[in-house]
Amino acid sequence: MNPAHVLRVVWKHRAANAVTVATLAATVAVLLAAIAVAHNFFVSPWSYDTARLGVLTHRAAADTRSLYGFSAEEFRMLRDSGLFEQVAASRSRQVAFEGSDGYPTRLLMVQTQASARAVSGVAPALGRFLEEEDHPGSPSAVISYALWQSHFGGAPDVLGRALRVEDAIYSVVGVMPDRFHFMGGDFWVAHASDLDTDADAARPYVLNVRFKPDADLPQLRGALATLSQRLVAAAPASRYLPGWSISGERVIDAVMGPMRPAVGLLLAASLLMLLVALANVATLINIRQVAAEPQLAVRLALGATSRRLCAETFATNLLLAAVGVGLGWALGSSVFDRVVGMISADWIPRELEGRFVYAGASLRWMPLIALGCAALMTLSQWPRLRRLDAQLALHGSVRTGTGGGVLRAIRSLAALQVTAATLVGALAVCVMSGTDDIRARALGLRVDGVASSRLTLPQTTYPDSSARRRFAERLGEALKSEPGVAEVAFVDAAPFQRYRRQTTLRADLAGGPREIGVGLSSSLGPVPEVLGIGLASGRYLDDARDDADAPPVAVVSRALAEQIWGTDDVLDRLFHLGSEGEAPPRRIVGVLDDVRYGGALAEPERLVFIPHAQDPGLPATLVVVAKGRDGRVPTADALARAAAGVDPRVPLFDSVRLADRAQESLAGLNLAEASFRVFAALAIVLALMGTAVVLSFLLAVRRREYALRSAVGAAPARLARRVVGEGVAISAIGTLVGLGVAWGAAGLVDSHLYGATPWRWLAAGGFGAGLLLATMLATLAPARRAAASDPMLALRAD
Repeated sequence: MNPAHVLRVVWKHRAANAVTVATLAATVAVLLAAIAVAHNFFVSPWSYDTARLGVLTHRAAADTRSLYGFSAEEFRMLRDSGLFEQVAASRSRQVAFEGSDGYPTRLLMVQTQASARAVSGVAPALGRFLEEEDHPGSPSAVISYALWQSHFGGAPDVLGRALRVEDAIYSVVGVMPDRFHFMGGDFWVAHASDLDTDADAARPYVLNVRFKPDADLPQLRGALATLSQRLVAAAPASRYLPGWSISGERVIDAVMGPMRPAVGLLLAASLLMLLVALANVATLINIRQVAAEPQLAVRLALGATSRRLCAETFATNLLLAAVGVGLGWALGSSVFDRVVGMISADWIPRELEGRFVYAGASLRWMPLIALGCAALMTLSQWPRLRRLDAQLALHGSVRTGTGGGVLRAIRSLAALQVTAATLVGALAVCVMSGTDDIRARALGLRVDGVASSRLTLPQTTYPDSSARRRFAERLGEALKSEPGVAEVAFVDAAPFQRYRRQTTLRADLAGGPREIGVGLSSSLGPVPEVLGIGLASGRYLDDARDDADAPPVAVVSRALAEQIWGTDDVLDRLFHLGSEGEAPPRRIVGVLDDVRYGGALAEPERLVFIPHAQDPGLPATLVVVAKGRDGRVPTADALARAAAGVDPRVPLFDSVRLADRAQESLAGLNLAEASFRVFAALAIVLALMGTAVVLSFLLAVRRREYALRSAVGAAPARLARRVVGEGVAISAIGTLVGLGVAWGAAGLVDSHLYGATPWRWLAAGGFGAGLLLATMLATLAPARRAAASDPMLALRAD
C-alpha cells in the first residue's frame, strides 16, 4: 500500500471528502461529549469500588419514597445477618467551623465506625482511619483531602494536630485520599454513643454495606425482605408500617439514578446520530467510488489485486475518519461544557464537584470510534469493489457493480436516514410539548422574589430546641430590618431541596389505624405568606399562640388529608407522628392547598408543618426563606449581614433564589429536551443532505439511461419529475416508518423521562409532513441536473 497514493486520492476528491469529514465531526462531537458525561457520572470520579459499595433503604407498602434511616437495633440485626461482607452505621450533621481565613464556614461531620474503612475499600493517604479502640466520644478525627489542603495547607506533619470544631477539639489521626467524601463528609469521628447497647427506637443511622464478591442484588433483596418480616413479627404492632421492608442498592445508583435516564438517552441518541451520519457518508464515498472506477479498472488490468484495493480503500477511509473524529473531539469540548452546565448542583455529589473532565474518557474512545467508522465505511464499498470488472470498466460502463441489489441498498440507506430523522424529530416535538406542560404545572408556591439560605447552629451554644428557636427569632427580626426584605420565615428544608426530614403519621380511623410516610417540617414565621402557599381551610401556625405550653397542633397539606381521611375537611382531627414516640396526639388546625414542594416533576406532597416551639427534634440546620420587597429577591449579602449581626460564628450557606432552584429541579428534563432539539436539527440536516446525495448518486450511475431518454425525446420536465418522484418515494417510506417507530418508542422514552413524552399525533404528524416537504425541496438540485442531461456527452462514453 502506497501512502502517497492514498493522500492523492483524498486530495483528488477533496470536496466530497470535506463533507464526509464535517459530517463525522459534527456527530462524533456530540457522541464524545455524551460518553464523557456518562464516564464522569458513573465511573471516573469515584475513589471506591462502585460495584460493591451499597446502601440500605426501607419503605412501607403505601410509600413511593424510600428512606435511609435505621435504628441501632436494626443495624445490629443487619450486621449479624451474614448477608454482607461489612456494614457501617453513620450519621452526619453540619457543624460550624472557623476557616483558615478567620471567617466561619460549615463542615459536614460524619459520625461513623471503624468498619467504614472496609465498607468503602479505600485506605487513608496519611495515618489511619478510625479503629475499634476509638471508643464512643473519642477525640480522634480523620479529615478529607480537601480539608487537609484548605485548613492545614497540606502539611505533612498534620497527624496529631488539633481540629477545633465549635467547642470540641479533635486530634487528626488520618487523611483520606483526594475525592473521598464518604457520606458526603469533610471529616469523620466516632459515634457519641455505643451502637451495641443503644436501645433508642429512632432511626438516625444510614447503613452502608460492602456486598460480597458474588452478591446477586435481586436475590439479596429477597433475603432482605425475609429479614424484614422477621423484624416486623418480633416488634410491637405500632412499630412498623404495613408492608414495611428493607432493600439495598449500589450507592452509585442511589446517588446518580435520577440523572441516569437523561444521560442514557443522550448516549443512545448520539449513537443513533452517528449511525445516520455513517449512512450519509457511505453514500458520499460510493459516489466517489463511481467516479474512480475507471482508474480502479486500469489498476486491476495492470495487476493490482482486489485485496490491495480494499486495503487502500480502508486506509483512505481511516484517514478521513481519523480527521473527522479528531475535529469532533475538539468540538466536543464545548458540547461537554454546555451539557455539564445544565446539570443541577443538587444532583452532583461531592466526589464530582469540580471534577468533570472531558479529555480522559473521550480520548480513550477516539481510536475505537475512528476504526469503527472506517470499517463501516469500507464495508459499504465492499459490494462494488467485489463486483468490479476490469474489462467492463475499461469499456466505459459506469454501471459496474451497480446491480439492483446495490441500488436498493443505497435507497434503503436514504430511507433509513429519513426514518431516523422522523423518529428523533417526532420524539423531540413530543418531549418539547410535554416539557412545556410540566413547566406550566402549578407549583402551589411562589418562586419569584424569594430567596432561601441555610445555616448550622453550633450544638454547644445552641444545644436544644428552645435555644435554636430564640436564635431564629432574633435572626428573623434582623433580616426584616434589612431594606430589601419584606417577610422572613424558617423551615427545615427549602422547596426543591433534595433531602428533607421524613417521618410517619398514624391516624385512628373508623376502619382501624392508618399509617403513612410524610414530609415533616417545623415552622417559624409566616411561611404561607413568604412562599405564597394557599390555605384551603382553618388557620396557619401562630408563633405566639402555638408555643411550647400550648396543645400540640399541626397544619397538613391537602394531598395528605385526602389520602388519609379521603377529604380535606379534617380540621380538629388527631394524629400521631412516629418521630415523637408516645407524645400526645396533634390536632389539625389548618389545611394547605396542594403544593409541589419537590418541583414540577413531583406530585403534590404529603406534608406536615408543626411549630418550632413544639418540635422536640428541631434540627441544628435551619433554612431561612425571605421574600423581597416589590418583587425583588433579597441578596445573599443582606442575608449574611443580618446573620453576622446576630452571631458571627453562624455562617449562611447555599443562598439561592427559589426561581433558580425551581429551574434546577428540572435539570434532567432540560438536558433531555435540549438534547432532543439538537439531535432533531442534526437529523433533519443529515436526512436532507442524504436524500440529495442519494439522488445524485442514482443520477450518476444512471446518467447513460437519462441521456438515452433525452435522446429519444423525453422532455426535461419529465426527467426532473422522475428524480423528484423517486426522492418523494424514499422520503415517504422513511417518514411513515419513522412515525411508526416513534409511536412505539414514545412509551419507553416516557417511562424513563419523568412522564414528559406523551404521544401527540398532531405534532408528530406535522413534523413528518414538514420533513417530507423539506426532502422534496432537497430533490430539486438533482432534478435540475437530470433535466439538463446532455445525450451527446453521455453517448460519447460508448
